[in-house]
Amino acid sequence: MMDRGLRRIMDLASVIALPPYNLLFGGKLIAALAFSNTVAREIRRRYGSDLLGVVATSATGLHCAILNRIGLKSGGLFRRIGQTSGYSTLFASQSTLSVARHFLPDFISAPQGKFSTSVRPLHVLRVAMRACGISPDQILRSAYPKGVYFGAIADEHISALRTGKAFQHRGLAVEPIVNYWKTRYLSKALADSRKIKKLMAYRRHGPSEIP
Repeated sequence: MMDRGLRRIMDLASVIALPPYNLLFGGKLIAALAFSNTVAREIRRRYGSDLLGVVATSATGLHCAILNRIGLKSGGLFRRIGQTSGYSTLFASQSTLSVARHFLPDFISAPQGKFSTSVRPLHVLRVAMRACGISPDQILRSAYPKGVYFGAIADEHISALRTGKAFQHRGLAVEPIVNYWKTRYLSKALADSRKIKKLMAYRRHGPSEIP
């Protein structure tokens, strides 16, 4: 039962609109499209399962403005169900991590495109701190909990996840999702003169042009 439930939940690891689309609440559109029929079909094709729930973690703390108040469902598509209580390396700069790597015995970087556990920042800092006689747990434990959000289209989907019962659905049609975003968020952004000024002034920089 648990296996059937987990197979029908996906992690929305990254939901953010790059500039200048963040000015237009593009992140809201991306989050809503996770429940679209296009995504549902692709999940079914790849994994042979229906996507009934989406989990996302806020990168900015407990509150995630992108996931809140997406009114395609009564009460919103997403709601916060908890918070993280693990470890974090966000406080450490790249220069700190570079110095810490010198404490790794027989450090060998993984080939390009390959994953190496030895280069994970959390592992690097743990080894370096222990080499210096510092207990890493208290320092690395995150002081900034992040909100954990869960999203579903309907209560029936949540019930199916809890019971393990089969439940097929098509997802939300893309056009109504886009129309909702245009009406609720895009129109709001376009009515804000400050956002329009920033949007018109935006210039994309190439790799060699970034100031």
